[in-house]
Amino acid sequence: MPVDDVSTALPLFDDNPAEEDLLGFDTVADVVTRVVTAGGLDPVTVGIHSAWGGGKSTALNLINARLATVGHVVVVRIDPWEFENTEDLRGTLIAQVLNELQDRIEQDDDEPTIREKALTKLNDLRRRIAWGRVAQVLVTSAVTLSPDIPKLVEALTPKPREDTDGGGDGPQGMAGFRDQFAALMKEVSGITKVVVLVDDLDRCLPPTIMATLEAIKLFLSVKKMAFVIAADEDLIRAAINAQLQGAAQGGFAKLYTEKIVQLPVSLPLLSVKQAEAYIALLLCRNAGNLMGEQLADVVAGCNERRRAGTAPYVVAAEDGVSGPLAAHLVLAASIAKGLSADVWRSPRAIKRFLNAFAVRNHLAYAAGAGLTPDVLLKLYLLELRYLPEFQLLAQQSTGERATLVAAWEQWARGDAPQPPDGIAESTRLWAATEPFLEGRGSEIERYLSVAATLHSDVRFGGAINAKHTVWRHVMKWVTRVRPTTDRIACPWLIRRFIDPDAQILFVPADQVLDVAAREGGYSFDAKDATYTHRRTPDGELCTFEVLIAEHHLGDDPALARLARIVHATDVSGQLDTDPLGPGLLAIGQGGLHVEDDDQRLLARGMFVYDALYAWCQHHDQAQAA
Repeated sequence: MPVDDVSTALPLFDDNPAEEDLLGFDTVADVVTRVVTAGGLDPVTVGIHSAWGGGKSTALNLINARLATVGHVVVVRIDPWEFENTEDLRGTLIAQVLNELQDRIEQDDDEPTIREKALTKLNDLRRRIAWGRVAQVLVTSAVTLSPDIPKLVEALTPKPREDTDGGGDGPQGMAGFRDQFAALMKEVSGITKVVVLVDDLDRCLPPTIMATLEAIKLFLSVKKMAFVIAADEDLIRAAINAQLQGAAQGGFAKLYTEKIVQLPVSLPLLSVKQAEAYIALLLCRNAGNLMGEQLADVVAGCNERRRAGTAPYVVAAEDGVSGPLAAHLVLAASIAKGLSADVWRSPRAIKRFLNAFAVRNHLAYAAGAGLTPDVLLKLYLLELRYLPEFQLLAQQSTGERATLVAAWEQWARGDAPQPPDGIAESTRLWAATEPFLEGRGSEIERYLSVAATLHSDVRFGGAINAKHTVWRHVMKWVTRVRPTTDRIACPWLIRRFIDPDAQILFVPADQVLDVAAREGGYSFDAKDATYTHRRTPDGELCTFEVLIAEHHLGDDPALARLARIVHATDVSGQLDTDPLGPGLLAIGQGGLHVEDDDQRLLARGMFVYDALYAWCQHHDQAQAA
């Protein structure tokens, strides 16, 4: 089936975690299930770690499904962000665990005496939670004279789903909670483990994160307890630091989380081949091509090929009918090949890309400007990955656009020594990949019309007078925290010469690619970033020099002079190549000591580079004279 047969049936994808294993997380789910149900680690806390959109909730779903088949395990699923407005979140979370236990005890314990004794202990535990809340109520309520403490406790006691008066006062307060809970767990029959699955913790505000972790700590020395926490570890540690407001210096947050999580498990990042398989399975499932047992068979086959390292992992059925459509596989391969590393590392970012792609496709057909998916994909990738070149294409008249595309593709195929003016070297692979756009002027113009409707800040004059196109697209540029030289110089260059409206984001180094993918922006000056240091036959280029080359700014003598200064400061072993290098290095390193906020540091640094650029301009003019 040709690719264009699926053009009007491109599906949309929600952000909800999947129930099926489309990512090859079956091994992770099996290992975690074995760890939390075995007796070797008791109690135990497992951390499922990945950055935004990495599949943590999907992994929890797979673990939950496996635990559901183990009859002697009680599974409690908790999403702390649902309780953020609760006055005593820690007590609420503990009460949820107690309620799940009560349901299981009432179902499984046939002996009335044992059941009633266990239920009494559960209600005593609820009273302990209530005593922990009394002080909060006395402070925040209007009770100031002779408060009726027993009635306050009764009012605040978390009720079971069907209110049961356990009777007996028992010890008061949370001090003995752990011992009493441990005694309860010894008495209940038929339960070997209580497994608490904690999801979306990294979506919560710092107070909620801390309250959740403190609730977990209450259970950490109790036998038969296991926790699986799905969260971005860096965000959790940042929240701990924020909550403790400076008291968490010296690595306290790291030590705190390590005390709680005994077994950290990091979900694997997607490779290009894994992204191709994931996209193919998404297309097959959401387009209705495969469902039920057929989909399960294809997923199982994909996982087998993935474990064996036999790519592609998703293949067409031998009969050409019962498996994935060939058109979906071709489209998936094209998408995976075209996406940058920023996108294909994250399953959620892939789904959002597919949604944007599908919306463009549907709009094109609704407007009677239908485009084949391969042409639509290629133009959307140009818009997404090479915005300056896309802007240049949009600004041309019809005849100029045809000339530009022809010259661009000739150069990409090796038939011309240099790219056209305004075209960066980095676009060569894109231009050399089929389908070629030469002779497709009407399709390009239809795409430009569709793309313009998706941007409220775009004014598009139409294909007849495309010279008047004004294409403004506010982008986010993401780099590492604590900038010194290159990460001050690059934002200055971006805002002064490339993208005046650019938003600069500073994030931890290991989050740069994921944040850029989430925000639909560009990454720079980080490992595997869109723009970063580059080795050439003549030596290493710093990111500042790479941006100048990619955006064809090298004709400005003052910028070229400034680039030599930045190069000397930023590239290892090059400090003595320019007399101004040591001074700029001292300013960059000193800035870290006088300004803690990276955005304020950038704002102050912009003046430094404005001044340096002005000096370079006048210096060159003086030398010329």
